Amino acid sequence: MTLWVLICGTLCGVTGAVAQSAVNYAVQVSATVQTNPPKILLYWPADPGASGYTVYRKALGANSWGSSIASLGAAAVGYTDTSV
Repeated sequence: MTLWVLICGTLCGVTGAVAQSAVNYAVQVSATVQTNPPKILLYWPADPGASGYTVYRKALGANSWGSSIASLGAAAVGYTDTSV
């Protein structure tokens, strides 16, 4: 089993003492799994404040996240992983 994480590129530059909601720091990702051909479709709502997204993959038993598998632009609302 593999886990995925998607990180909004704007998070690295967050500064200031303004109170923020968890929604401001998280990407609400949904996933659809297809078995034939095997692939996982990740999708999320558009975020006008995003500067980009990075997708990482981690095996269930692994202790750390691997390298990024995709860097996506700010307008991205999904990613399809066909190497599952």
